[in-house]
This record gives sequence, structure tokens and C-alpha cells, in this order.
Amino acid sequence: MKLGILTAFFLLYFVPALAQTTVSRANLQQSLGFEDQSSSALAGWHSYPPGTVSADNSVSHTGHWSLRLQRDAQSAGAFSVVTRSLPVDFQGSTLELRGYMKLQDVSESAGFWLRQDADGQVVAFKNMQPQKVKSTHEWAQYSITLPMNPHAQQLYFGVLISGTGTLWADDLELLVDGEPIADAS
Repeated sequence: MKLGILTAFFLLYFVPALAQTTVSRANLQQSLGFEDQSSSALAGWHSYPPGTVSADNSVSHTGHWSLRLQRDAQSAGAFSVVTRSLPVDFQGSTLELRGYMKLQDVSESAGFWLRQDADGQVVAFKNMQPQKVKSTHEWAQYSITLPMNPHAQQLYFGVLISGTGTLWADDLELLVDGEPIADAS
């Protein structure tokens, strides 16, 4: 339970400081597939702690690149996280982050997360920790949904891993009411 509280605390209070830059909804999809990478330095995403998150061109679900979060016993902190942010300039009732993950020896948990803020305060948050995704698994599709808060002004989303092990993520989609976010009204 302590690990879950620490992860939630970080995602709720420190992520805004890491995710200063935003991307437009129209340009988001290419970065969600990680095909806009040209090196292992992860372009357009904010990660924590240093040295545990990178782009990977040797393991992918499709295309040439994926996201890799890799932790061992010497990794700083209890978890690693990668984050993107978007202004909430759209309407809808449900957000969904969907994508593929491959896991190798994940000791605690791995998954996606979503968060909405208004006036600098968290108004909605959800992660996949209750699903207890861990261990070793080949590529499989996962998703997480969160009701839209009508007061939300900023959306934060990403991937995280707790404990040790390796998580690859690829072919992510951010959906509003089942449609790509670029098409949301």
C-alpha cells in the first residue's frame, strides 16, 4: 500500500512541474506510437527518474521504436514514469488511454495513468495499479478510462512502472468517447 501512496503522491503533485511543454491534439498521434524518435533520448516526453526511461529501437510492437522503462535494484526511487500533457480544449464524457505493453520481470506493477487538473488542482486521477499488471508478458493491449471532469483545464497522461523490471509500451491511443483525441470537438 505504501508504494501505491508514493506513486499517487508523485503523479498528483510533481508531474505538472515535469510536464511543462504541451503538444497539440492534431500532432499527438505520431508521438504516441514513438515513431518520431531518432535516438534513445525520448523526444517530447518528460520522464523521472533520469536513466530509467528511453526510446528503444530494438523491441517494438509495430514500427521501429517503442518506449522502454527499465528499473533495477539500484534505480532511484520506487518507480519510473513518463508523462505528456495537453490542454483540455475539447469536450467529451470519457477519456481512454489504450496501447500495448510488454513486460519482463516486473516486480510490482506497470501500466497507464490519466489525470485532469483545473486551476492547478487535481480534479480526476486514475492509474492501472489496482489491475496488478506485473511479471513477464508478451505484447498485449491494455487500457484505462477516466470520466471527463467538466472543469478540467489540463490533461496529464503516461506510463509507469513500480519496483524492478522492464516495461515496453507502444502504439498508444488517447481517445475521447471512443474517438481519437484529434477528432474530439
